[in-house]
Amino acid sequence: MKKMLKWTLAYLFIGVIVGISLIQIKKENVLYPSYEIKDSVDVLYHGEELADVDLSTYKFSGLKKGDYLELYFQVGELDMVQPMIAFLTYHCNVRAYDNGQLMYEYGWDEGEGKRMAPSGIHRIPLQNTKEHQIRICLQVLEDNPFTSIDKVEIHESSIYFKVFLRENALNVGIGVFMIALGILILLVLIAVGKIGGEYRKALWLSGFCILAGLWMECGIHMMQFYVEDLYLVSEVEYFCLYTCIIPLLMFCQETFRNKKKKKIVKICTIVSGAICAAVILQHFTGIATFASNLVKYQLMAIICVGIVFFIAVSECMGEENSERVFCQGVCILCCCVCLELVRFNVAKYLFANTEFLKFSLAYVTFLVFIIVMLHSYSMSLVEYFSEQRKKEVLERFSSLDMLTEVASRTQCNKEIEGLNAKGQKDFTVILFDLNYLKYINERFGHEAGDAYIYEFAQILKYSFEGCYLLGRMGGDEFMAVLEKEDMEKEKEYLDKVQAYTEEYNADKDKAMCISYAVGSASSTKKNPVEFWTVYDLADDRMHECKKRLKANK
Repeated sequence: MKKMLKWTLAYLFIGVIVGISLIQIKKENVLYPSYEIKDSVDVLYHGEELADVDLSTYKFSGLKKGDYLELYFQVGELDMVQPMIAFLTYHCNVRAYDNGQLMYEYGWDEGEGKRMAPSGIHRIPLQNTKEHQIRICLQVLEDNPFTSIDKVEIHESSIYFKVFLRENALNVGIGVFMIALGILILLVLIAVGKIGGEYRKALWLSGFCILAGLWMECGIHMMQFYVEDLYLVSEVEYFCLYTCIIPLLMFCQETFRNKKKKKIVKICTIVSGAICAAVILQHFTGIATFASNLVKYQLMAIICVGIVFFIAVSECMGEENSERVFCQGVCILCCCVCLELVRFNVAKYLFANTEFLKFSLAYVTFLVFIIVMLHSYSMSLVEYFSEQRKKEVLERFSSLDMLTEVASRTQCNKEIEGLNAKGQKDFTVILFDLNYLKYINERFGHEAGDAYIYEFAQILKYSFEGCYLLGRMGGDEFMAVLEKEDMEKEKEYLDKVQAYTEEYNADKDKAMCISYAVGSASSTKKNPVEFWTVYDLADDRMHECKKRLKANK
């Protein structure tokens, strides 16, 4: 818990420092000529004419759909070649006049039949005159779209893009990084051709990065420099905002290991998905716009964030692993999302013209959280492949007899089940049993006995190479199973065993020479016999062989 609190406080401190730094950068933006309109603005609002309004402090309260605003101000001669007004609005139609001449219009005619009024920065060209009588008309198309007008700035149009990038460098960079990262992960998944298991988490990470990145680029209005259709940009912004919570919850569901907690997150994901689907359906059918459902979405987000937060807090107390790292990141994200919701609603409905309230935590929060997700995912991949390796080793241990490196009895039983499942009728079972193992153990020790068993196993491996099954059934007993065409080679296989044994015994002490008994039995389509019946028959013949060898000794 202490670590989690330290992480959160450290992150909040960094966020405040970054915010103050960005505000300072904006204040010191003297590289490019600009002119900001703050005071001495006449406003026509709710039928009243207000003179010399200071836009930095004035509050437009209770705006409703259909309200009409007009701003009037004068500008003297500008030392610019192509002056333009940069003017940010939310859900409004805009008209702008310079000295009585219509210079810019957006939304009045185009808005008919559109699903939602646009938001964005309007770049209004000005005439090359000594005096400018500016009149800007706004028609409000959503309830409570804003409480204040951020600022009206005049820039040199040819360098405005550079000014914008300077003021929003961090946010633009984060958005581009997240989109690029999401696309890169998606391309890797396509190249690998896997989306199951741990790879599925990468898919959700990719989706979250792309949606969150697009939302950022649209939210800071960077997308407008590439897509002039503000209606489309606004719809993409809201769509990404509403849907980015789904891959995030899916990633949480995949990461949490406790079944009950996974189930809770799954329920949250289903409910969130249903609400998002309903909002999208309402928007595209014209029942309600994205903007009008924003409060409902925020309530849903608070509930989901709260549930995930409490789950993450409970998981932060465990041992250091990918889940704990992720949960620490989730706790930081949840705290910052709550702060961001407070900041957004205070700025929108109470007072927006405070520099601190204009700085959004969301962008830096998402960047830090993406880093945490990547860290957690990389750890989970290491854990996943480590577990896979352990499973492979265990499977190898369970399938192979460790002394002889041929199939274990367990593996032999599995193969026999497979043989029966295939309905195989043609097969031969050959059983081998070493002689004198007890004598060797007693005289030379069990290590010598193990070496005796191992050497005979190697002879069998060389002799029965390519056959269906060769395994150790226990102690000094081995089994070989031949299928179909190999059945005809039974004598050839046995001759190889005999030849390799004689070769091995040629330079060995008589007491350590390999001696074995063998017995075999077969099943055919004409005379099908159950496997274990064939096995018993081969076992009987092997014991008969052992008796003959002892009798001839």
